[in-house]
Amino acid sequence: MSAAKNRPAKPATARAGRPASAKPRRDRADPPQRGRKRPPTRDSRPAATAEAVDEIVVGYVPSLARAAGILGVVCAVGLLVRPLLPLATAGGHRLGTGSTLVLALPWLPAALVVGFAGGLAATGRLPRLALGVLGSAGGLSIGLLLRWIWLTDTGARTVLDLPVSGQPLQGDRYGAGAGLWFAVVTAAVLVAALIAVAASWSSTVMDDDGRFDRVRPTLALWSLFVGAVVAVAYGAAPSNSSLGIARSVLQSAGLDRIGGLVLVAAIVVCCVVAPTARPRLATTGTLLGAAVMLFGLGFENLVVVAGSPDLHASFGTVAEVVAPLLVLMLVAASVLAAREPEQDH
Repeated sequence: MSAAKNRPAKPATARAGRPASAKPRRDRADPPQRGRKRPPTRDSRPAATAEAVDEIVVGYVPSLARAAGILGVVCAVGLLVRPLLPLATAGGHRLGTGSTLVLALPWLPAALVVGFAGGLAATGRLPRLALGVLGSAGGLSIGLLLRWIWLTDTGARTVLDLPVSGQPLQGDRYGAGAGLWFAVVTAAVLVAALIAVAASWSSTVMDDDGRFDRVRPTLALWSLFVGAVVAVAYGAAPSNSSLGIARSVLQSAGLDRIGGLVLVAAIVVCCVVAPTARPRLATTGTLLGAAVMLFGLGFENLVVVAGSPDLHASFGTVAEVVAPLLVLMLVAASVLAAREPEQDH
């Protein structure tokens, strides 16, 4: 008992194992001390300001899709070379060579886009983007192929039927030139690429995170409107002429008329189908392929009208120049829509 009384008493503690004089540990709920910043919690962190991007997944690419890409590269060369060759010969003159370099410029965007898409498909990179470009370009080429075939019937056609500029317009017969046959082959190869695209689309694996799905209905409505406007533009007469050689689709005859109707229908189909294609890059590619092909047609017609003394600009001339720009606006909309950050609900 005496030893217990002489033992010094232990100092009082606020918590077990800690002296009373020690500073109490600050609880997590206490406000932070001056000079120190409290780390942000999950709820207090600011929203991400980085632009949203698609998460692309690429899987199996069938051989038929790669074959479509090879055909696309071949077509790109044809789109550039065709305007440099004479369409026909008549009376010892080569027709369609008065402004070859100028005529080649409208088709430069189409050649670059189709060639680049062909390279992507052939190497298996972003395959559905590439197949979208080749599919729409091939769809529009069906009508062009029929029109080019119509011009090869030299026994029934005259110089007035040729889309040439800088040449005296006469009613003479003509012989098919290298440019005309090159146009037929290029359009036929693009149609073959379309068939390969249709056969390989479902087995080509490429998808994204679905961020673009929320704007597909809106884009579909605008695409339907633009498709109808563009169809009217390319169905009208491309120019005015006192000789009566500028005809609308309904005023033409034979394969020329069928080709024009198929071209107009293909424009509408491309604009309607594009918003439903997955992933988003497939939508962008489908619209881009249609835009560059229409750009080549519209601006080539503008060059022809400007270089011919017997052709004058009309509603169709201006409409064919404006129409591809409307489709390019849809392309821009499909690109910008994916850059908007997804909102949390």
